[in-house]
Amino acid sequence: MTFTKNILLINPFVYDFTAFDYWAKPKGLLEVGKIFTELGFTVELIDCLCKEDKDMAAFARQRSGIQQALVKQYGTGRCCRQEIEKPPNMNTIARRMYRFGIHPDLLRERLKNLKTKPTLIGVSGIMTYWCRGVKETIAIVKDIFPYTPVVLGGIYPSLIPEHAREYSGADIIFSGKVTKERLISLLQQTGLCTTISGRTDHADTCFFYPYPDPSYGVINLSEGCPKNCTYCASKILRPHYTGHNVEMALQEIKFFADQGIQDIAFYDDALLFQKEKRLLPFLEQVVDEFPLLRFHTPNGMHLDLLDNKTADLMYRANFKTLRFGFETAQPELSIRTGLKIRLHNCKNKIEILKEAGFTREHIGIYVMIGLPGQTVESVEESLEFVRSCRVNANITEFSPIPGTIEFVNAQQNAPVDFTADPELQNNSLLPLRDRTFSFDVVNRLKNICYRAPRKSAISDHQMPSVNRYFMLNQGKN
Repeated sequence: MTFTKNILLINPFVYDFTAFDYWAKPKGLLEVGKIFTELGFTVELIDCLCKEDKDMAAFARQRSGIQQALVKQYGTGRCCRQEIEKPPNMNTIARRMYRFGIHPDLLRERLKNLKTKPTLIGVSGIMTYWCRGVKETIAIVKDIFPYTPVVLGGIYPSLIPEHAREYSGADIIFSGKVTKERLISLLQQTGLCTTISGRTDHADTCFFYPYPDPSYGVINLSEGCPKNCTYCASKILRPHYTGHNVEMALQEIKFFADQGIQDIAFYDDALLFQKEKRLLPFLEQVVDEFPLLRFHTPNGMHLDLLDNKTADLMYRANFKTLRFGFETAQPELSIRTGLKIRLHNCKNKIEILKEAGFTREHIGIYVMIGLPGQTVESVEESLEFVRSCRVNANITEFSPIPGTIEFVNAQQNAPVDFTADPELQNNSLLPLRDRTFSFDVVNRLKNICYRAPRKSAISDHQMPSVNRYFMLNQGKN
């Protein structure tokens, strides 16, 4: 293979009302960097959302109005932010908007000071509603390197490629899964790779994680999800569930441990699925070889797949953050959207976690608010049920994801057209899209999570009838 050697990857700054680093790294972009490195390229990463960026910290101290980054427990936190003016269609929102991450002036300076001019620039687009940051980042890049091809990949161009093509300013839109073969094809398309010789299907041999003083690492044991929840894009982005090689995952863990990283976050959509093949053998090795590491699962796991052996191994492997999907106790809505777990099963599984040694501090159950057809009363009942189990209820505001069934359902009675403007798909703008969930209502629901739990709104004697509804309708799932 003959090619030019320098590639620059950029994770853009974002515009949002809130952006917490809950073990959030651009995993797809890091995979791109890994593959290009294996192919012999020199790859440089500019992650505009890196909260450990010392240059940005120094820049923030010299500029008024920029709040410093925060590093919190287990490596979470928030990158630098600066308040900005809201777009006209969001002026009625009584919340402040910020630009999170590297200041555009610092990005320009960093691009100008690159030692070697890149011959290809890859930009990641994660959330659809972060498209403005993508566009502005690409504009800065093209101002500095007007003749260098810019490729936009990630979730945003995969879900709405036509919008990305018309709006972002990128030269090439890369939709879908990243593979070595597709990246080689991209190199040929841009003229950076003229011939291919030898094998390109060899096993992965390197890791790409070029962060200064990283506070955590990220890992996958699998990709995709066997379920097909109507609000989730997993099946669109990864139509087939596939498992990763356990030995390679253990090598990656060793790579992180050798860098002094102690906290590791799983990015799997279905970590407990086929656990006997991957998770359990992985944890058995971790317990023996990496006793000082701490593990976190920010993506909601499937609580119905938990058993005593798995809970025990997770506790022994030092899992500190467990998050599980529950979404709603509203029977019809639960059946329609994917049925994560039945109520009596939920309580039983939580008891298994507690028997293994986990406490309320470790366990969080996601409850979604704002699903099309959801009532405020059902959210209150869901929150009280979760809290009656003596674990934390974690609210997630519904965001309509293009291509999903609930995206279509949410359009039907929405007072604003969020299909044409992806920024309106932001989960923080739920009250704009659904008047049932006003800002006051959303705040009141969030406050329920912080007060002392009371007896569940769905009492024990009501549970059999609720679960009988689930069983009668399970064929609809």
